[in-house]
Amino acid sequence: MLFRSLGRLGVLPAVAGSPGQVHLVLDVSGYFTTAFNGLLYQWVSPCRLGDLPVAPGGTTTFNVVNNPCNDVPASAQSISAVLTAVPAPSSYGFLTAYRSNISFPGTSNLNFNPGVTLSNGAIVNLALAPPEVKVTFGAGVGSSAINARLDVNGYFANTTPSALKYHAVTPCRLVDTRVADRGAPSLVSGAPRFFQVQGNCGVPFFNAIEAALLNVIVINPAASGSLTAYSAAGSMPAVPNFVFPSGVVFDNSSIVTLSRNNTPGTSDLALSLSNGQADVIVEVYGYFSPN
Repeated sequence: MLFRSLGRLGVLPAVAGSPGQVHLVLDVSGYFTTAFNGLLYQWVSPCRLGDLPVAPGGTTTFNVVNNPCNDVPASAQSISAVLTAVPAPSSYGFLTAYRSNISFPGTSNLNFNPGVTLSNGAIVNLALAPPEVKVTFGAGVGSSAINARLDVNGYFANTTPSALKYHAVTPCRLVDTRVADRGAPSLVSGAPRFFQVQGNCGVPFFNAIEAALLNVIVINPAASGSLTAYSAAGSMPAVPNFVFPSGVVFDNSSIVTLSRNNTPGTSDLALSLSNGQADVIVEVYGYFSPN
């Protein structure tokens, strides 16, 4: 999942171990506007909508509004979600999540290699009636059935309890555990780390800021696992934001709930690694507040 401020999108590829060029596919799933009719965001406690089997070339569906795991209302038009393919697929392929009352849109939310379990964030539009979301499995030759796992952490609607609007900032690196003054040392499992978003990277101190759009990069994790980013004032959710294999550089974006904070030096973001040890980079792209 990628968010970009108004203007042209620049892509600088760094190609290793190839003839020197790559193909780029860029899918658009929505936009943010200052117009009065733009949708508002509301975070919910992260939870799992389902972990459902899907055959190669097939589809499965998810109930969102009537799902007992969350507080997404019938007025929601889209959800902020995390999509994961489990177990590790046997072939190349992709998953696409989209509203269930339309045909397959020809795009993808999650692309994977054989033998790799990973996740990707997505903003998924909802149909008006349940099941609101459909997931299609685009499978390579020799693929076996997998499970599509869909977790929700927020929704967009015309009205929400907190009426949160998105405010873009110039992309900024907040944490880099490889650097002494940026959050070193590396993260290790069982030891959550705490950081402060508000007051840094163009995000103001404002008690009504409730979430931020973060890009998280996990560098050479010692073991396959997951990373959970969550409010420093809350308990760690049961579902993670990021799932990755060992020994790779993995990055993904997610809307993360923050502790309300207007005090310098007070943490509002927690990071927890499930297994082993890894370096982590956190970049800030924007925040959500009522004003």
